[in-house]
Amino acid sequence: MLISIITVCHNSATTIRDTLASVATQTYANIEYIIIDGGSTDDTLQILKEYPDAITKSLSESDHGIYDAMNKGIERATGEYILFLNSDDILLHDRVIEDAAKAISTKHPDIVFGDMAIFNPTSGVTERKRQRNLTRIHVFKNMPCQPSVLYSRSVFSKCGLFNTAYRIVSDFDWMTNAILRHTVSLQYIGIALIRFRTGGISSNSDSTVHVRERMAVYQEYFSPSELVLYLFISKYFRTLTILPIVSDILNCFVKIKLKNTIIKYNK
Repeated sequence: MLISIITVCHNSATTIRDTLASVATQTYANIEYIIIDGGSTDDTLQILKEYPDAITKSLSESDHGIYDAMNKGIERATGEYILFLNSDDILLHDRVIEDAAKAISTKHPDIVFGDMAIFNPTSGVTERKRQRNLTRIHVFKNMPCQPSVLYSRSVFSKCGLFNTAYRIVSDFDWMTNAILRHTVSLQYIGIALIRFRTGGISSNSDSTVHVRERMAVYQEYFSPSELVLYLFISKYFRTLTILPIVSDILNCFVKIKLKNTIIKYNK
């Protein structure tokens, strides 16, 4: 199974060498590595030349933002699954793609998601974020984060590419659309795939743009009454909704369960 890894970058010389090295040392041989550069003016392009054997395809030209660049990567990918690796993140260890490939169900789910190892460069602490629960409530706060997701290439034909009108939350918009408006199959594999570095614009949930765009997504997919109710449940007892009995009772009054097929992961 060919897995396409896409790294979008722009003036990423201070971090991208570690990103490239984490791909180059993978034990899994069937990797297609695609670099989409936004026309860097620092040493990024020179650093890319240090990894000719790891990089399968590369493009450097101006773009209309990160999601436009990601869409360019999708259009060039030929793998069965696609993983986006940010230019300041790294694959967690040398066997992680091999482990993920082995864990993917033979049913070939549309969306495969795992956990994230979140690294705080200020404190030097790395914490694991588990994302195994997924209901309409968890769409608000615990949606699988893009760096932990393997997308089947075919799912983009079904659900479309990323909406470039959003600067920060187009991946959240895409996943919400896929889960709530399309019939997709999902699999949780219980593996932390990437060490995600905090501090980027997408991790600043308090920024004005982030708040405005996220609310726009909420308003697109939920009615005003649903929005108020789900935000209340998510804020005060989201954790309880993972309990089957609580979920069943809530679902009698509030639709929280998903219609999609969620494949259980067995270690």
